[in-house]
Order: sequence, then structure tokens, then C-alpha cells
Amino acid sequence: MKTAENKQKAEDLNGEKQRNMSRELEILRHEENRQTYFDELVTSYIHDIEILLEKYNGSLGSNPTANALATAETLHILPLIGPLRTAQLIRFLYKAGQLTTGKNPLDMTGAH
Repeated sequence: MKTAENKQKAEDLNGEKQRNMSRELEILRHEENRQTYFDELVTSYIHDIEILLEKYNGSLGSNPTANALATAETLHILPLIGPLRTAQLIRFLYKAGQLTTGKNPLDMTGAH
């Protein structure tokens, strides 16, 4: 009788370990999918801004509509993507000359 109880306890313990491992794997997959989604957001944002920059000769501030679109898209994406990707976008906008004063910079009022 004791052997059957020990065997059942061992099986229960193994089952619990497998359930825990499955939960951990599910969490890891979810986080990986989130990170992929954020990477795709950043890639899409940069692509959209590049199109606007080409269309308006490198100055989004020179056209009120382009400026509004770029500002809205920027303010929308920044809180979603985390600090490292935000730094990448700020660097991209800076290098593209869109944050430099005197060149009609994007209005980042409200950015966090």
C-alpha cells in the first residue's frame, strides 16, 4: 500500500512540474510575441516617417499635415514600445533633422 501511495505522489509531483513548465513556456512565448510586435511597430513607424520625409524633402515641419501626422504617430507609439525602442526612434528623428530647433521640429509636447 505504501508503494502505491509513493508512486501516486511521484506521479502527482511530476504532473505538477510538467504543468509549471508548460505555464513558463507559455509566458516566454507570449513575451517573445510581444517583443516581436513592438519591433514590427518600430519598423512600420520608421517606414512611414521615411515616406513622409521623402515626400516633403526631408522636412516634416514644412508641411502642417505631414507634421501633424508624424507628431500623432510619434506620440502614439512612444508609450507603447519601451525605453530602448523609444531611444532608437528619438535618435532616428534627431538624425533625420526632425527635432532640431530652427527647422520646424516635430512638436513632442506630451511625449513621456
